[in-house]
Amino acid sequence: MNKLSLLLFCLLLSVFLSAQQGFKPAPDSGATPTNIDLNKLDFRLNRQRTAPANLSLYPRPRLNISNVQSITLPGVAGIRIRTDKDNGRIYAFEGRPNSLPAARPDKADAYAYLTAVATELSLDDPESEVRITEEITDELGQKHLRLQQVYQGLIVLPADARLHARTDEGFDLYTGRLQPSPQDLITTPAISKAAARTQMRRKFEEHWINVPPHQLDWISGPQLEVELVVYAGGDSPTLAWYANVRPNLKEHTSLFLDAQTGAILHENTHTCGLNEGLKNQTLGISSAPKSCLKHSGLSKSGKPSALPDGPTTASVISLYDLPVTINTFSLQD
Repeated sequence: MNKLSLLLFCLLLSVFLSAQQGFKPAPDSGATPTNIDLNKLDFRLNRQRTAPANLSLYPRPRLNISNVQSITLPGVAGIRIRTDKDNGRIYAFEGRPNSLPAARPDKADAYAYLTAVATELSLDDPESEVRITEEITDELGQKHLRLQQVYQGLIVLPADARLHARTDEGFDLYTGRLQPSPQDLITTPAISKAAARTQMRRKFEEHWINVPPHQLDWISGPQLEVELVVYAGGDSPTLAWYANVRPNLKEHTSLFLDAQTGAILHENTHTCGLNEGLKNQTLGISSAPKSCLKHSGLSKSGKPSALPDGPTTASVISLYDLPVTINTFSLQD
C-alpha cells in the first residue's frame, strides 16, 4: 500500500511540473521598442543633469526651471527689523549693516545708513528724499538725528523718523516711519492756497473768534496755517493742502485738503472733550455737551458767553476714558 501511494504521489508531481512550463515568460529576444532611439539613451553612471530634448524618454514629472522664482529673505545683514503687528510696516532697525564700516556718526554716515536700508524702507534716493532737521547729543554722548521726508521739495506726511548712534562707530538704530517714495505725482495744485484758506475759514465759521495778537502765543501760532504737502496716509500719495486751524482759544484741528478736488482727506482734532462743562455753580450751568466745540463758554452762535474771570474747575475725560477734574482759569479779553 505504501509503494502504491508513493507511486501515485510521484505521478501527480510530474504532471504538475509539466503544466508549469506553459506559464514561464518567453526569453528576451533582444528586440527594442520602436519608439525609443538607442542613440539618445545615456548608459553612463555619471549622467548629465540636463534633460534631453526628447522628454518622452522621462515619463516622470521633472522640475521646470522657468517656473522657479528666487526667494529674497527680508532684511539687511547686521540689522534686526522691527515691524508693526497690525500693518506690517517697519518702525525700527536695530544694529548696523555689515556692509558699512565703522565711521564717525555724521551726515555722511547717516545717508550711508539710509542707503543701506533703502530697499526695506521703499525709498528710491534717500539723499534727495530725506532731510536732517535736528541733531541732538545727549548727556551720554549719543547722537540723535530727526529725519523729514520730502518729495520734489514738498514735505511728506505723515512721516517722522530718527537715527541714533549709541556708540562712536556710526549710526546703529533707526526708529520711526517713512513712507514709500511717491511715483509720478503731479505737484501742481488745481486749488490755490488762497482758495484753500477760504474753504477752511468757511468750514469753521460758526466757531471762529478772532484772537487778539497778544494772545496768539497762547495757541502757539496763527489761527490758520496752510501748506502744500504730499499726504501719504491714504491708499496712494496725494497732493494736499495741510491746514492747522485754531478758530478760537479752545479748538485746534489739523486736516488735509485734496489740492486737486477740494475733498477733505483726513481730519484730526487736538482739542480735549469736556464732560460736564464748567462746574462753577454761579454760572447756572447744569450740563454741557461732550465737546470743546460746544463748550459752555461758547454760545450756540460760537461767540463767547458771559464767563466770570478767575479760577474754576472742569470735568474732562482722560486718555484712559476716565473722568478727571482739572483746575482751569477763565479769562476774558
